[in-house]
Amino acid sequence: MFTLQGSYGFYKAPVSKFILGTICIGTGAATFPLSNHKDWFTFNATDLITSFSAVNVLRYFLYRFVFLSLKDAFSASILITQFRVFERRYSSRYYTNHLIAVSILFCGLELLTAGILKYKFETFSYSQLPSGPWQLIFPLFIPFFWEIPRVPMTTFMHIPVTGKSFVYILGLHMCSTDSKSTLLAFLGLLVGVLHKNNFGYIRTFVKVPKMLSSLSKWLIGSLIESKPPENLDAQFGATLEIQREEQMDRLEMMFNRNLIERNRLMGGQRAEPSQELVNQLVEMGFSRDRAENVLRQTDGDMNAAMSLLLAQ
Repeated sequence: MFTLQGSYGFYKAPVSKFILGTICIGTGAATFPLSNHKDWFTFNATDLITSFSAVNVLRYFLYRFVFLSLKDAFSASILITQFRVFERRYSSRYYTNHLIAVSILFCGLELLTAGILKYKFETFSYSQLPSGPWQLIFPLFIPFFWEIPRVPMTTFMHIPVTGKSFVYILGLHMCSTDSKSTLLAFLGLLVGVLHKNNFGYIRTFVKVPKMLSSLSKWLIGSLIESKPPENLDAQFGATLEIQREEQMDRLEMMFNRNLIERNRLMGGQRAEPSQELVNQLVEMGFSRDRAENVLRQTDGDMNAAMSLLLAQ
């Protein structure tokens, strides 16, 4: 009822499929065959500060990529599935760049927080914080809030319910277990804001080389890529779920056209688009001329430019 996606599984979303598989396999292994070795997946981040070693780096990696809570793993799996809309919209390579960048920011912010808490509260044990890839989930709530259209579907006690409501409720459920979960969620949201504002030019420097992307696709592409659904064209618009997605796209396009018309009526000399935004669109596969033209029309609005390019 609340899904924002079509019923096409992980078609054109191999990275999301890989992350979901990693969560399921890691959590399943930690819960059943390795249940007597759960200490492998718990870690005190302050140990990485006081004693930096390959063993501690590996333990931190396991700590940040394996859920020990089945409830958190279940909620995270649904959220990853919902957030695959970004991979379909921006391409797998750009989506990977985003995930790597927010992971770097999250780890840095987490280690900084661990050091501060250890200094201020000596009895605080950072190892008690929930494990799992929180850094891949909560930062995505920021672009989800700003970039996904809000389309009311129904009302509950005079409160409008949209296609995004279920995602917000699930995120709130995941972070409201205790104060430590809330802390991790807050760090994730803060990282999302920092990434959106290109803190430290993180989006400029963190990029997956095309050669590495091609090599990964050649090595494991056949394992994680999903085939197109049968009768893809015939299915489009055939269900209420997909009709809602069409409605969201139409509203977004209407907004973008109004934005362009407003800019045209205002007249004046349009500012040249940022080369950083142009390069991002070029990396997604659009020509430089089209990217510059659309960014000029939308006054540098990346979301509106993306929607227009995809609609052309």
